[in-house]
Amino acid sequence: MAIAKWYGSCTAREAKAMLPSACVWLNGNKGTGQSFYEKAMNSTIRPCDPYQQISGKWLIRRLSPDSNPIYISDLPAKRDEVVLVHAMGSEAANVHLGTPKQIKKILNDLQHRNARWLRAAAKNIAKLIKREWKEYAT
Repeated sequence: MAIAKWYGSCTAREAKAMLPSACVWLNGNKGTGQSFYEKAMNSTIRPCDPYQQISGKWLIRRLSPDSNPIYISDLPAKRDEVVLVHAMGSEAANVHLGTPKQIKKILNDLQHRNARWLRAAAKNIAKLIKREWKEYAT
């Protein structure tokens, strides 16, 4: 991580090793890096971060976890969290769309799923995370 002054304000950058997804380890494989990361980021529908780059096996990007936070307490009393969560989900999904071919594959997959599959998957992963946290905390 590097922190510097830039035009009177602080700026920060982080360098992260391009490691394989934990999914690679699921079947005991090792993997060699995130071979599709750069391709996915450069093919998204939204513009990618101009300050993000890959240099060899390193990802270099802005470090700003609080650059655009959304605090529920700052939202108006009359609000719709469903709209907010939908917008956040749309942005996360944006990374996975990438190309028209991928969009067709995703829509085809969704057509074959039960309408409540995502809620069931979220509940299941929440239980698993809670169980792992309890194991870790003891």
